[in-house]
Amino acid sequence: MTKLSDFRNNTMRESKNSINEDEITKTFDKYKDMSQKDLQQELFKEVSRQKVNGTFNYNQLSSMVENLRSSLTAEQYQNIKRILDNLK
Repeated sequence: MTKLSDFRNNTMRESKNSINEDEITKTFDKYKDMSQKDLQQELFKEVSRQKVNGTFNYNQLSSMVENLRSSLTAEQYQNIKRILDNLK
């Protein structure tokens, strides 16, 4: 017999995953047709906003890029590192 608490936990997990997928789709749709220049401008605006709010964490962002490194081409990695250097 299934416990009510198990049902509730599974339902909450499914709901949370659904929200994340919706947010990802919405964000993708917002940026998908932007040029590289426009995307970089948006990135710099967001970083500026985060710096003002005290929420920008360069080390965390850099660590994330290092974790993705094996999935990137050398050119992609160098491009991201160049952009990161400009965010300091």
